[in-house]
Amino acid sequence: MLLRKAEKRRWDWAPETITWVTPGDIPAAPLADFNTSSESKISVWYVESDNSNLERIIAGIAAGRQTADKFDYVLFPEEVLSQAGLNAQEVPGQSKDKDANARWHRDLLEISASKLIKLVELVHREGKLDRASERDVIALIKQSVDAGLIEKRGLDETLSKRVFGN
Repeated sequence: MLLRKAEKRRWDWAPETITWVTPGDIPAAPLADFNTSSESKISVWYVESDNSNLERIIAGIAAGRQTADKFDYVLFPEEVLSQAGLNAQEVPGQSKDKDANARWHRDLLEISASKLIKLVELVHREGKLDRASERDVIALIKQSVDAGLIEKRGLDETLSKRVFGN
């Protein structure tokens, strides 16, 4: 599976509540969660089949924020990439967990507008939206810092105070 940070409100809608979207189509809002870099790349994370690295990935990404908050994400099958005509490349990520960055980060490459739309349509259809609560995010960051996976001094001061209370 692949993980992309998302905003649940962009994905969590019922077709019967949006009457202007034709059957088989989706609103444009989820496209915002798949914004590309200036090089037409999208950052995603590889999640092991048993989800054994999911919490580390969440902690690493969430630890890069300024505040503790819920963490919304979408998990989708890797096969979606070939269906959308995309390729992934293993490249270091930018989370606060350096080991996770090296092991599980991928960039989706050479994304055109039509490929992006196809990707989001497939992720909408085959992906699973999920959320880690603020309480869970705080616990995951603390666990990762305590385990030496994330450096406490690398956390934003506001986030550090919320996680560690000092």
